Amino acid sequence: MARILIVDDERDIIDNLSLILENTTGGAAYVDEVALYEVLRDGPPDGVRLGPQLLRSPRFNSHLTYDPRRGAGMDAILSEAAERGLYLKLVISEKQEYLLNHLAPDGLPDRNGGHFMGAEGTPSRRLHTYYWRHLFARFGAFRSVHSYELVNEADPGSAAHFDLAAALAARAAEDGNPHPATTSTWATLAEGQWKASYSAPLGYVDFHAYARGTGWIEPKPALADDSARFFAAYDAAALAADFGKPVVWGEQGIDGVAGTDTQEPLLALDREGVWLHKLTWARCGPGGVYPIYWYTDLIYAYSLHRIFGAWNRFMDGVPLANGRYEDVAARVSGEGLRVWGQKDTEAGKAHLWIDNRHHTWRSVVDGRAIPVVSGTVEIEMGRAHATFLVTWYDTRTGEVTRTEDLQTDEGGVLVLVVSSLATDVALQIAPAGR
Repeated sequence: MARILIVDDERDIIDNLSLILENTTGGAAYVDEVALYEVLRDGPPDGVRLGPQLLRSPRFNSHLTYDPRRGAGMDAILSEAAERGLYLKLVISEKQEYLLNHLAPDGLPDRNGGHFMGAEGTPSRRLHTYYWRHLFARFGAFRSVHSYELVNEADPGSAAHFDLAAALAARAAEDGNPHPATTSTWATLAEGQWKASYSAPLGYVDFHAYARGTGWIEPKPALADDSARFFAAYDAAALAADFGKPVVWGEQGIDGVAGTDTQEPLLALDREGVWLHKLTWARCGPGGVYPIYWYTDLIYAYSLHRIFGAWNRFMDGVPLANGRYEDVAARVSGEGLRVWGQKDTEAGKAHLWIDNRHHTWRSVVDGRAIPVVSGTVEIEMGRAHATFLVTWYDTRTGEVTRTEDLQTDEGGVLVLVVSSLATDVALQIAPAGR
């Protein structure tokens, strides 16, 4: 251990601190830690009293260190989140972290790297396990921790990546405060990996897709210009994949032509947030994908959070987790109408969002004349000559605007009439008299 005094009351004594090997012709010196303390004036006459450590990370072997100050900071964040009723999905590692990537299976440094996803029995896997145990013990009791995500946007085709994530998930499930755990990929649904037997412990699927940059569903420009269609396309793809577990769209964005680092600039002209409104209400569809939108600047700048509140008010109390809901499979007349929704025919319930397909954010920003649309929506409810209560909602507020009783025909089909729809409308169906 070397102690070097570098400052006094008035000035820096040493501008640049260097460690130098003298009187040697070879070899190397390894520095494990650099500490910086203030020498306190009220020290004992025969010694020195030091203040607290001033450097955030004094130890170079950071993979063996759990900084208590950073832990205390996370305690404060998670405590406040719990008070606010927020639930956080924590990304716990960086896939390009240098030390774990360069620690070879034999425990020696490997300048070529590539060992972060080490298999069971390797030093990197053991270090991952120690870290997970620390996380569970330190933060697992917080109600605000929703789940752990191993890394952000790893290789969607890497079996080693999914094996490591599954190991995390298995240990997280066994903890005294169990939590779901998952990982994420930079593109595609990675069906082969998510559905592989070794991925079974993973709590939910997490995929990332931007309309233009990392999306894979065409036509990309049309999806970027029509946010409802954008969501519905990927929601349908996730449903068709039949993962058998929840699906989170961990990074969703309408990006510009310059790449995923920037949002589509024309969205800034949509001050009412038509893009977000349609993106949100398209969630009424059957896929059940939970989206996390990446670019939040406009949501805050234009106070668009009300859009989420309206949809939540509409969906409040809908028991989607009962396992009986399916695609509403509505038959629509009228070229300009489109419908997304789900139904539970056993309970006689359904919820739908009916949209004017001409009313997109791009049409609004471009100042196009948007025609009103009319037509009928037919839904098979499975009960002949049954009376249903239809409750119509204003999608801007999530509040009820009117109710009516309608009867199915001899085939159990309920017919809804839509007249002069300028934007969109939502409704819920339930047996009359309940």
